[in-house]
Amino acid sequence: MSLKSTLARNDSKAFSDGRIAGPMPWVIAIMVFLTVLAGAAGIAIADTASQNNEILSRKITIQILEENPVERRSQRIKVSEYLNKLPQTESVQPLSDSDVVQLLEPWLGLNENTAFESNDLIPLPAIIDVQMKAIINDQFRNQMLSDMQSIAPSVRIDTQESWITPLYDLMRSFIYLILGLVLLLAAATSATVVLAVRSALDTHRHTLDIMHLMGSTDSQISRLFQRRVAVDAFFGGAIGFISASLTIWFISNRLNKLVEGVASQIAMPWYGWIILACIPLLMGLLSIFIARWTVRRAMRKIL
Repeated sequence: MSLKSTLARNDSKAFSDGRIAGPMPWVIAIMVFLTVLAGAAGIAIADTASQNNEILSRKITIQILEENPVERRSQRIKVSEYLNKLPQTESVQPLSDSDVVQLLEPWLGLNENTAFESNDLIPLPAIIDVQMKAIINDQFRNQMLSDMQSIAPSVRIDTQESWITPLYDLMRSFIYLILGLVLLLAAATSATVVLAVRSALDTHRHTLDIMHLMGSTDSQISRLFQRRVAVDAFFGGAIGFISASLTIWFISNRLNKLVEGVASQIAMPWYGWIILACIPLLMGLLSIFIARWTVRRAMRKIL
């Protein structure tokens, strides 16, 4: 029987008592668990930001700052009719006076009764929410404003850009932070494999010397470690991925129960699961490469 086939048949016994067969699978499972969670957060945030950015960028708000409530209501109707006639308009939703009061109530302490019984209160604007079919440019927005000012001189156009830009800048910062975290976890996994392989090399130093005397090559010896690392890495990766998937499913159910808002819209897209499934595979391949590199480098120093 050849030396190569003998080593392949006995590789699991030759290094079964080293550090690689001990805690390393569980360390890799923890690393994969954290990496999958971080990756899921980044993918979900990026997907939500992309979808909402396109929707909110097409949304504008019309305000009519007329003090006379009768004239204000009349102008709101006329402006709404003008907006409905535009081919670029997808939907027009005028807010009633009571709706405006509900929007301002948390900040001004208003209620529907006091808001309309007293003329001494600050005049409330008429508000119209408009969803466009596409993102409008400055030229078209200025033309809209000019046309509406002939109907309501105090009209204003507010885009969502003023408040969504800081929000999406924050989301973008989170994505960069998560990407950095994933890279740090990959580096930590590589360091774990290096330490485990070096420990196993030290433990089996005499065995390796005998194998060299018997004619074993560095490639044959490195393959022994690669097989052991591959088993541990993919086993730990599977455990980490399954645990992370269950955690993501649990968190998704909790997010779905939130009231309507940005947080409740965060969800994992279908392609995100494909990316996440590649993480344990990439971690395993990285571990095998690091193990091979570490053994080759160590054997050159030994010899």
